[in-house]
Amino acid sequence: MAQSSKAQSRHALSLKTVTESGAICRFLHKCRNDESGVVAMTLKNDGARHLLALGSKEDNFVAASTVAKIFQRKADTGKSKGVTELEESQGAHFGAVYEHRDSAGKPRLIGSTDTMPEKQFALDSKSHAVRSLRDVRPEVVWAGVGLGEVGAKEMAEVRQAVLAARSERLQIEKLGSVKPYSRHT
Repeated sequence: MAQSSKAQSRHALSLKTVTESGAICRFLHKCRNDESGVVAMTLKNDGARHLLALGSKEDNFVAASTVAKIFQRKADTGKSKGVTELEESQGAHFGAVYEHRDSAGKPRLIGSTDTMPEKQFALDSKSHAVRSLRDVRPEVVWAGVGLGEVGAKEMAEVRQAVLAARSERLQIEKLGSVKPYSRHT
């Protein structure tokens, strides 16, 4: 079955985000350092890959648990409607969680994005929350690519779960995303 051009462009955007983002490349290099705590995870079901992720063991556990809950919810909903197969998304869907850290490396704000991290960092730099902090630098702390049954909607849920768990675990304030229709920055 051929992918639609829209699905192909979403897939290309995800691959471009992963391969051309300096923030993601720096994060990928942390996997090579055992002391960084960054590990790779591949989540498979029936031989099909559904989530590829990089992050701490705790963050990857939250991501995997969230995907399992999504699958269970879809299976339960499908049973009640007489549907036996889960809906499969076309392409790859990117998501990242990042922190704005102070000059000592302490996380001050946490956010998430489904776009090129540098683009989100630029938007964040216009927000009052980030501007009010001195000498902060953004850093990706978890990144994932959803495949197959983990589409854009599911990846958004996974990102939010990782963001919420990390925020609670490390006591970091969540950064509200800048809305394109909002006059508040």
